Amino acid sequence: MTNAASIGLELLAPEDTVIISRFAPRIRWLHWFNATMILLLYTLGISQIVELRHVGDFLARDTRWWHITIGIFWMTGSGILSLIVLQNPTGKGGESIVSDKMIVKQWLFLLLSVVVITLMSITGITLYFLRPHDLPGLKSVLIALHGLFAVLYLPLLGYHIYLGTINTDTRYSLSTMLVDVHLQGVIHNFISGLTCRLSDEESILFVDGTVEHVSILSFEARIKTGSWEKWVDLKQMTIVDFVHPSLSGPVRLPVRLDTRLHMGDHLLVNFNYAISHQESARLLLSHAIFFRKLFLEQRFAPRHSCNIPVSGHTLNDNFEGILVDMSVGGVGLLTHFKIKPKTWAWVNIESEALSSPLTLGGRIMTRKKQNKQWVYGLKFMDLSTKEHDLLDRLLLYVKYKGLGTVARKDRSRKKKLKNFKFYE
Repeated sequence: MTNAASIGLELLAPEDTVIISRFAPRIRWLHWFNATMILLLYTLGISQIVELRHVGDFLARDTRWWHITIGIFWMTGSGILSLIVLQNPTGKGGESIVSDKMIVKQWLFLLLSVVVITLMSITGITLYFLRPHDLPGLKSVLIALHGLFAVLYLPLLGYHIYLGTINTDTRYSLSTMLVDVHLQGVIHNFISGLTCRLSDEESILFVDGTVEHVSILSFEARIKTGSWEKWVDLKQMTIVDFVHPSLSGPVRLPVRLDTRLHMGDHLLVNFNYAISHQESARLLLSHAIFFRKLFLEQRFAPRHSCNIPVSGHTLNDNFEGILVDMSVGGVGLLTHFKIKPKTWAWVNIESEALSSPLTLGGRIMTRKKQNKQWVYGLKFMDLSTKEHDLLDRLLLYVKYKGLGTVARKDRSRKKKLKNFKFYE
């Protein structure tokens, strides 16, 4: 197999295609049933409000019966489908990939959505049962509350649609709610804070390392050299435990040594997983941190942390900044200068790895404000063959030398920026 350290995107053979089943079919049915019913109810409710405003000019069509009927059908159907899902959430074989941990924002969004929808449903169904009774005051209050809850849910619904269709960091997850995804391109990515512990079958020998990049096929780790090399053969290391602060416990996979390279006081070792690609994908992508970094980000080039001062310019202005990470696809740029997204920009890079300054151009694809500075994702565009060669040389230097020196001096910045996607 090709050494994963030298590539960002690895193509699988057709027979090795990995199928990502993040959701069982019954969960997809529940999701799209709820989505269809909610959108229908909002359409009918809004159309009724618009028509009633012109009741003096023409006879408004009364769509309340449709609204009530669909509301009852929605609550009944949603309850039945929820019971079916609870019987076996992962489907027939129990092989669906499910994130094991939601972040605080996701829990908050889910809680608010459930509370508002429940209150909206309660007021709506209460109004339905009170229809035969002459209680105008109570009905007016319930109608006002029903409308208020409907309005309160609109921002949540809009934000959910935005994340699923527009936002570049999350929209790829929509495909997993539609169908199983057949994965043919494997992403190798860096995950800040990810470490590994290698051990033998008897769990007697242990070697700890820092993971440089990982994929669903293999991983590369940096291990400090020492006296342990006299007693331990890395070929004996057949088990890896991945450890990360966001994981509830170690993630264990069987492995086999592929390559190793001495780099000063460190070893760079590459291990392949000793199981099928489908099984390794299931074990890794079932955890949120791996799912986000190895599937959702759609990053086809591993990025390497750095701390390189640069000068640069757009078509109209000059600026100074710092490169906080880089890859063959682009760089993460930190600067005080404000630049509009989609703007063309060029950075001038000077390094002891290069005989002369290197100027690379591209477009600003992402932007995020941090304190009084801006963090940009610059995606390279139209690089020449010579520029690609020089960039490869610089990346080699950053990866094997710079990472152990200058990049370590700025861990606080890297920690703050670790969840920000610099470029696609």
